[in-house]
Amino acid sequence: MQEIPINTYNSPNVILELIYKLKIKDVMTTNLVTATKETPLREIQYIMRERQVTGLPIVLGKRLIGIVSMDDIIQALDK
Repeated sequence: MQEIPINTYNSPNVILELIYKLKIKDVMTTNLVTATKETPLREIQYIMRERQVTGLPIVLGKRLIGIVSMDDIIQALDK
């Protein structure tokens, strides 16, 4: 699969028009997977791999309290 170049320096005009016209609601995920503060890091890592996502919302009940990203996991493992 070929990557679509998305930058303002050398992207074709049609790509730039798409970027400026698209709304978050058009590209966001609505079938969310969430975790809690008690979810083990290894389980979050597994979920990210299986769902092919780079971040996971952390919730307390139905309230968003944070987001863990791949970078967060890498930093935690470095420590």
